[in-house]
Amino acid sequence: SAAGKEVVVIGGGDTTMDCVREAVRQGARRVTVLYRGTEDKMRAVEKEIFRAKQEGIEFDFQQTPEKILLDESGHVREIICRAGRETTSPEISHKAQMIINATGFTGEHNLDRKLGIPGLQQDEKTGAVAVSRPAESLRAMVRNGSGGDDDEDSAPRPSRTLYVAGDITNIRPDGRCLAVDAVRDAGIVVTQIDRRFNQHALA
Repeated sequence: SAAGKEVVVIGGGDTTMDCVREAVRQGARRVTVLYRGTEDKMRAVEKEIFRAKQEGIEFDFQQTPEKILLDESGHVREIICRAGRETTSPEISHKAQMIINATGFTGEHNLDRKLGIPGLQQDEKTGAVAVSRPAESLRAMVRNGSGGDDDEDSAPRPSRTLYVAGDITNIRPDGRCLAVDAVRDAGIVVTQIDRRFNQHALA
C-alpha cells in the first residue's frame, strides 16, 4: 500500500497516470512523476495529466534515473536522477519509500517459446502476434508451425488454436495501447471461441 509513503513513479504515459492517481487514493503522503522528457512529450492523455495536477501530484521533467538508494533495513529511501540526459548534469535526489517503474509499451517477446508453441508469427520489434486479416486480429492459427486458411478441411482443432487479445495485439505505431480496443477484442475473442468449440461439438 502507498498509505503514508512518498511515492515516485517513473514514466509519462497513461499507466503512469493510473499509478500516481491510485497512490493518492491509497493515502500517499506525496506523489511525484519523474519523466525524462518535457511535458509536451508525455504520451499520457492531456486530461489525465490535468486531473493529476489537480490532485496535488508533482511533476519533475527531464529527469534521468541513475540509482536507487536503500536504508539499513534494505528498504527504498531515495532515487538519484540526472537533470537531463547528459552524464555531466548535476544529480538530483528524490526521497521515496515506493518507486514504480511505469515505462515501456512493448508486448511479450518470444511468445512462441514462452507458451511452448512453435511457429507463432510475431512482430520482432513489438512482440505482437502477427495477423493476416483484420477479422482475425485476435488469434494466431497454429498448424504444425504455420498458419493456414480457416476452411473445413484445414481448420485446426480448438486445442491447436491460440486466441489472443489486449495490448499484445493492439500496439499502435505511436506506442499507445487503448483499453477500449482491449474490451472490443475480448468480445470478439469470446465470439470466436464459442463459435469454434460449438462447431466441433456438433461435428
